Amino acid sequence: MDTDTLDTAAYDTQALEMTAELGAISPITNDEQLQAVGSVFKDAAGNIKVLEAHMKPQIDDAHAKHKKLTTLRNTLTAPFKTIRADADKKLSAYRQEQERIAREKQAIADKKAHDDAEAARLAEAEALEAQGNTEQADAVLEAPIIPEPVAPVAPIAKVAGLSGRKTYGAVITDMVALCKAIGDGSQPHNLVQANSTALNGMARALKENLNIPGVKVVTKTSTSARGI
Repeated sequence: MDTDTLDTAAYDTQALEMTAELGAISPITNDEQLQAVGSVFKDAAGNIKVLEAHMKPQIDDAHAKHKKLTTLRNTLTAPFKTIRADADKKLSAYRQEQERIAREKQAIADKKAHDDAEAARLAEAEALEAQGNTEQADAVLEAPIIPEPVAPVAPIAKVAGLSGRKTYGAVITDMVALCKAIGDGSQPHNLVQANSTALNGMARALKENLNIPGVKVVTKTSTSARGI
């Protein structure tokens, strides 16, 4: 079977008719309307079952082909992903080391500029003091030190066609502390997300007895068609 054998127009027409029929009853006010809506429900459920069964072979075949192709792709690309990851580690380690060296060189150059400026200031103050200009010498010593601008350290070499990009992330080291900060209002509540799976599991187990601050039990009754 394939989708070409489906009378899609007929199903579209049915859907429109059933939608109109259902829309005409809002809300249900009597038993007759109850039966009519129930009939629409069963017809919709029946069509769903037929369509799903009709298309299942094609979908299963597509899934099988997709799985085969993705398996082949993953097998072929796996060694290259490993190579790329190893190369990335080496490149990142080199960049980090060069950045560390650059920071050290910059700190040394900045300190030398500061020390040279300090020495020049002291020499100027001593010269003024020797000439008897005590007030000027004091003024020179009280003035802020302004070092000569230092040329920036040469940038790290790059590989043609590649670029380094820093990414930043956050790791929670103390969930309790984070929740307390959210509770006292110093941090926004969107920094954490409730574990809906765990909460729903507790609700199913405890039902109306669930008692957690900020959480309430909700119930929903769904309808099913027997034999469909």
